Amino acid sequence: MTDSRIVRVRGGKVEPTGSWVYLWVDERDGSVVYVGATSYDPELRTHLHLASDDPALARIREHVPDADERDLDVHSFPLPTAVSRSAVRDILFEHWRGRTVQDPADAHAELRASVRLATEQVLEQE
Repeated sequence: MTDSRIVRVRGGKVEPTGSWVYLWVDERDGSVVYVGATSYDPELRTHLHLASDDPALARIREHVPDADERDLDVHSFPLPTAVSRSAVRDILFEHWRGRTVQDPADAHAELRASVRLATEQVLEQE
């Protein structure tokens, strides 16, 4: 078992685990429907988007009202801790707004390349 982890809960709350950006992609047509950033595990953040009653956590419902009826893949990418998650997210949002991945079967590689470029851009600005 090489994938074991410890999830730290302090004071009844899950502690952040790192720095991530994530992009929700419609599996059918390759459209990028949401871009987010989090300090929590991407699986937890995805679950909260879908299951939480708190609108601050369930933002996907505001942006993609039919998310529970669509087949979506959430592609998540770790960021160096020194890089602003929100800055990378904002660049990715501008880049992907209204766009689709070129090849939905190879979406992760295309998204990874855009995350790398956005991260480099933020590092150059800092």
